[in-house]
Amino acid sequence: MSELQPIFYDVERRPVVAKVIDREGTNVLALELLAEDGTTTRLLTLNKFDSKQLSAACDRYVHQQQSIDYANVNTLLTEVDRVELLGDEDDE
Repeated sequence: MSELQPIFYDVERRPVVAKVIDREGTNVLALELLAEDGTTTRLLTLNKFDSKQLSAACDRYVHQQQSIDYANVNTLLTEVDRVELLGDEDDE
């Protein structure tokens, strides 16, 4: 059997693997924590509908964080910085 590789590490630096497995004749997505000895512990088992919901939640989170990051950067910029970064808005 091939060695499992994490698809990402969570904020606590825990490796997470994803596997498509058969469950009662249906493919499902299994997200698991990967231990140092190669064993795994199931976190979530998702069907295609669950996966779409999780994907949408992740998209909302990323969009929210990008908006916050943009707002934080934008408030730190001086008027001169904004013109240099975005161009002169009076140019049409």
